Amino acid sequence: MTDSQLLIGIIENDERAWRYIYHNMRIGFASILAQEFTDGKLRKEDIEDIFQESLIVLMRKVKSNGLIIPREGVIFSYLVEIGKRTACNFLRKQSHISSADAVTILAKQHYNSEDNDMAAEEKQQMQNDFLDSVFDRSEEHTSELQS
Repeated sequence: MTDSQLLIGIIENDERAWRYIYHNMRIGFASILAQEFTDGKLRKEDIEDIFQESLIVLMRKVKSNGLIIPREGVIFSYLVEIGKRTACNFLRKQSHISSADAVTILAKQHYNSEDNDMAAEEKQQMQNDFLDSVFDRSEEHTSELQS
């Protein structure tokens, strides 16, 4: 499925989209988090919980129109970003990392983000254009179903 199809699926609570995300992104997500937090303080069960929480955040962002998808593959990257933040919060609550360490991890992540060089206005315009196209396709899909 493409990112556009996934967004429409998330908006429409399509089980196929969620199944696709779960089966195709969970392992990569877990692998990246395990590499990022190499000290072993995140157990497999913790990463699974973090993945579930990250899916909820993703759903809320998509449904509130707060997600920018300028190109394919960004949903996975965004999900991983959410996961890293969630993992930092989880470990901080467990007192496994200090607030300063969490800030360092998040700053490193932010610095490495591919779209940091875009101006905020460009991001907003891209988001608006993309969501317009997604909603147009969704309306076309809905009208085809009603016919």
